[in-house]
Amino acid sequence: MRTVSFLIASLVVVCLVGCSGGGATKDEATAKTEVKAGDVNAKTETKSDGTQVTTAETPEGKTTVEQKGDEFKMKVEGKDGEQTWEAGKNADLSGMTVPLYPGAARKDGGKVTMGDQTQFGVMLETGDAVDKVADYYKAQLKDPTVTSTAGTTAVIGTAKGGGQAMIGVTREGNVTKVSVAETVTKKP
Repeated sequence: MRTVSFLIASLVVVCLVGCSGGGATKDEATAKTEVKAGDVNAKTETKSDGTQVTTAETPEGKTTVEQKGDEFKMKVEGKDGEQTWEAGKNADLSGMTVPLYPGAARKDGGKVTMGDQTQFGVMLETGDAVDKVADYYKAQLKDPTVTSTAGTTAVIGTAKGGGQAMIGVTREGNVTKVSVAETVTKKP
C-alpha cells in the first residue's frame, strides 16, 4: 500500500511541477523548476533536445519521469524495489521473445518491469491478410490456441523464448492491425 501511496504522491507532484504555480522556483537560464511541499521535493528540467525530466523524492523513494513528444519513461525506486515503465513508438522492446511481424510498421509500444517480470506490448500495421499474420504467429508459439470472433483472430501461447504471449489480429479497411502482448519472467 505504501508503494501505491508513494506512486500517487509522486504523480501528483509531477503534475504540480508541470503546472509550476505557487511555491515553485524557476531558473530560466537552465529551464529548471523546483517545488517543495512538506516532505516531497520535486524538480523538472528541460534538456536541450526538448526532453522534460521530472524527479519527485519522498522519504519512501524517488520517481523519475522523462517525456519527449509521445515518448515516455518512468522509474519508481522505493523500499519495495524498482519499477519501470516505458511507452512510445520507439520504446525499448529488448527482452521481448515474440518476434514482430516481418515488414509491419510499428505504431506504438511499451513495457513495464516489476521485479522479475516484464510485460511488453506493441501495435503493428501491415497490408497482409489476417490469416497470413495469424499463421505466422501460430508458427512462432509453442502449442498455440487460436480463436476467431467478430473479425478478430487471437493467438495465445508460449513464445519459443519462454514468455507468455497473446496476439490479436484484426482488419480495418485495407490495413491489418496487430497487437502483440508478452509477459517475460527472468530466470534465476
